[in-house]
Amino acid sequence: MEIYIIIMSEIVSNDIAVPELSAKQVYQRQYAIKNKEQRSAYKAKYDAEHREERKPSDRRYYQANIDKITEWKSTKVACSCGGKYTLTHKARHERSDIHIRSLEIHEIIN
Repeated sequence: MEIYIIIMSEIVSNDIAVPELSAKQVYQRQYAIKNKEQRSAYKAKYDAEHREERKPSDRRYYQANIDKITEWKSTKVACSCGGKYTLTHKARHERSDIHIRSLEIHEIIN
């Protein structure tokens, strides 16, 4: 069973209602952007210190959801260059000559 996802940047519609953000949500997003380096450094340190504690729960989650994970990994995506790839091979596709040439041609035309 092949499932195709359309990249959201290709969808342009005025019919989509964008929810308004509260003042707290705006502040939280601004804080996250402003302190991105500090937050990522803290998270990396925390993850390194607690790696052994998380292993059993990660393993249980994987075993309980192996079907969902496999289905998600095998989901096919239609790229703006006209190609298709699975989610696990997105980086490889974006480095491919076909993808790069297609985007260059598209850029020249527009």
